Amino acid sequence: MQIVVFILTIHSVHLNEFLVAKDSVIVDSVPYVEWSYGSSPQAAAMILSYWDPRSYGRLVDFYFDRWEPLYQEWRYNIPNVLRELALAMHTDTMTGGTYISYIRSGIIYVTDTLNGYDFESQTSPQGGSWNQWCFSWLKSEIDNDWPCIWSVLNYWHRSSRDFINTSLCAIGYMIALPDTFVIVINPWNGQIEPWPLYTYHQGMYSRDYFTTVEPGGEIIDNIFLIHPTDSGFVFQYGDTIHIAWDILGGATNYLELWYASSYDSSEWTLIDAHAPNTGSYDWIAPEESLRTRINLKAFNVMNQLVCADGSYYSFRILPTSISERNIVYPNAIFNVYPTIFNKSLTIEFAPSDLHPYSVTIYDITGHVAKTLKGSGLTIWDGLDDQGNRIHSGVYFVTLKHSDKSLTKKIIYLPSD
Repeated sequence: MQIVVFILTIHSVHLNEFLVAKDSVIVDSVPYVEWSYGSSPQAAAMILSYWDPRSYGRLVDFYFDRWEPLYQEWRYNIPNVLRELALAMHTDTMTGGTYISYIRSGIIYVTDTLNGYDFESQTSPQGGSWNQWCFSWLKSEIDNDWPCIWSVLNYWHRSSRDFINTSLCAIGYMIALPDTFVIVINPWNGQIEPWPLYTYHQGMYSRDYFTTVEPGGEIIDNIFLIHPTDSGFVFQYGDTIHIAWDILGGATNYLELWYASSYDSSEWTLIDAHAPNTGSYDWIAPEESLRTRINLKAFNVMNQLVCADGSYYSFRILPTSISERNIVYPNAIFNVYPTIFNKSLTIEFAPSDLHPYSVTIYDITGHVAKTLKGSGLTIWDGLDDQGNRIHSGVYFVTLKHSDKSLTKKIIYLPSD
């Protein structure tokens, strides 16, 4: 009961404020991926999405939406690696269940066999009171800045008032004697939360396993789509859609460009099989009513896939009779550069009318990092609203007015 009471106490304060006073370590900037297919592939997809911009650019190629039959609702912006993991782990997608023994082998199949890297993964023995619930496995991974998978069995989940068997993306730990907590990304809402290392309820202890995900075989080359990246974009038949990207490394020789030709991005149509690596491409919008995405695949001179990226959000192509044109702010100035930065970011924005505008910078989990108001040229130094330096990873710079918005994706990769 002591653990349950304590977890209620820490939920009443801001997690970051609480961590300052405790012995804790956390891996920052691990993105949230919506629950789909099952909890084990979901947790693994968060980890591989974390590594994708960090020299493993083949792990996440594109995003899609999916009708989730288990919950009878849509799941949005799912990375393709989640579906690959579900298949490789033999996940029962009707129940979301995955055997512990398939988690490690599924991860290695996706990272190494499908994508050509050299990851390592191990699964701990079953954890219980006899071995401190394998806490040493978690501590070793987190101390190396490696998020891992925490699978719990017969775990008393106070919010649902039930025993659960699930896998979670573990991004840290917290020691607040006499209790120990695993810092996880809540699989149902994306919140960062400390969960007790174990529970004891109705005379029964929980059990657990940790599955490590250790990167290897990295390459510097990576590609980042920078336009179009916002769900607020609306184009018309025959419009010129400016596709733009940034490249890291020098191995890319040419690109394949694709667009999603189905509502859920399950089907793709080729735009150009051999687009030059010039950083941009003008695509004439097809005469199809679509909610679509862009997918970029970068190849070297040996015709080998180097890296890939795609639209996180979908955008729309509509008939010319629709009055809304190209972007929601056709006369506004909104420039963000460089899109991959390590020291400072230049943000230029000016309104197209007298109504108030604001610029908000979000991390990939949707949390606000910085809010800017007014207009003009702003140099952002990478400090959040509290004066703290942001962590490496993907961010979104959003120009807002009323219920409309325009978003640009950026990558923060500090040099030190």
